[in-house]
Amino acid sequence: MVGERDRALERKIQEIPKTFTEKLERLQERGNFVCVGLDSDWSKIPGEFKELGREEGTFQFNRAIIDSTADLVCAYKPNIAFYEDSAEGERALERTVEYIRGKYPFVPVIGDAKRGDIGNTNEGYIRALFERYNFDAVTIYPNMGAEALKPFLDREDKGIIVVCRTSNRGAEEFQDWPVPVSAVASNKTEMLELFEITGKTEIPYYLAMAHRIARHWNGKGNVGLVVGATYPGELEEVRKVAPDMQILLPGIGAQGAEVQSTVVAGMDERTGGIIVNSARGIIFAKREEGETVGQAARRETQKLREAINFYRINPEGMTDSQKEVADMLLQEGAIKFGAFRLKMHDKNPTAPLSPIYIDLRVLRSSSPDIKLKICRAYLDLMKDLQFDLLADVPTAITPIVTLLSQITGVPMISPRGDKTYGSGAQIDGKYRTGQTALIIDDLITKGESKIDPTDMLRRNGLNVKDVVVLVDREQGGAKDLMAHGLKLHSAFTISNLLRYYKRAGKIDRGLYDETMAYLAKYK
Repeated sequence: MVGERDRALERKIQEIPKTFTEKLERLQERGNFVCVGLDSDWSKIPGEFKELGREEGTFQFNRAIIDSTADLVCAYKPNIAFYEDSAEGERALERTVEYIRGKYPFVPVIGDAKRGDIGNTNEGYIRALFERYNFDAVTIYPNMGAEALKPFLDREDKGIIVVCRTSNRGAEEFQDWPVPVSAVASNKTEMLELFEITGKTEIPYYLAMAHRIARHWNGKGNVGLVVGATYPGELEEVRKVAPDMQILLPGIGAQGAEVQSTVVAGMDERTGGIIVNSARGIIFAKREEGETVGQAARRETQKLREAINFYRINPEGMTDSQKEVADMLLQEGAIKFGAFRLKMHDKNPTAPLSPIYIDLRVLRSSSPDIKLKICRAYLDLMKDLQFDLLADVPTAITPIVTLLSQITGVPMISPRGDKTYGSGAQIDGKYRTGQTALIIDDLITKGESKIDPTDMLRRNGLNVKDVVVLVDREQGGAKDLMAHGLKLHSAFTISNLLRYYKRAGKIDRGLYDETMAYLAKYK
């Protein structure tokens, strides 16, 4: 009996992948793309663990999180900075990795060490990281060059994840320095290929690194990149020059990166290749009443896992009905591509013309069926909001707001500005002081066109909390409204519309890239 149990255990062990890459990809095939950052800052660990002392308390805290999330993750990533400040912390780290390897040997552990030096120094780092701590993968700095880092790169069984574009403030000080494409490529053919991919004769330093690492360092298939998730535009550029590499994405959660933009920009053509790291947002998640540390961590890990997989399958985040409306906007000519002046050009006349223009005025002559479908998109945004009145921003959206008023039975008013004749009323329609008005418009670029009517309504005794638009051009409007005590609700962002049109074959890659580059510059 004992012998049979031992043989069954041996078979199970043999099934466990041997290399970091194999472990990682097997878990990603199950839809696991979350990497839990075990950044177990002793000063933030809850009191019930601190009672156990530094070593035991840190280990038990980590263990609670690991046991609650092991089936949901693709990796764990302890940052050794939170352990190496004391002998007790180092022992806690050793025990944490040993525990994962013993109970969950199929889950790889990434040591976030950011090492990288020359000669025997690297050999010492390797002994510490791969023998003492027994990590499956480590993060390294690339600046010493491939030859100096060869002891790391030669470890075919281990993952070597190279820091490329970080997510900290000020990262652009050196990482965005321009580098001629001719200096990056090893030969003329490679130079032409890089120019075709980027469309530039000079590229930022981080992109030059990404290209060199992808093209020349990954001969054993064990190298990945670190790119901060808070820079989706830069991430998308890196993915173009490194189409097949694993990318570790810190910045989700506490640093504020959006899951959708991170997944869409970072995933490869097979909708994988991403290691989405969240540390504080998971391990120090706010506990609901009666929840343990592990239960709170599992809740947040599950939430992030589901969001990642939703956007992998549905990059635009659109429902079928939203896609139908998006198609109608293009077909009806409400969305145009070319070169257009915007209202923002009144203040910034030298700014480049916009390659995209959105004009819902053309919908005035559309069929009633199309107008009703547009109304449904607005109704979806309005369903959870509290309001007594609908306030249009004249005049592009007025016909749609009129229909919305008829459909919902909610009275409509129109802020008109200073009126010097007749009654002198600034607002068309009946209202009572203290009522709440919902501002509705077609789109938002900056916030002025919504803030002015808001001020007028408020001066006349009305409450205004929310603004609803069909399209957010993502050029600062939401931030402007927030500073004015207003929350923006949009059916579409312009990025999602463009992604959908590209994926559906309605616009080509060149037009998509041109428009997205313009939006990124003027966000």
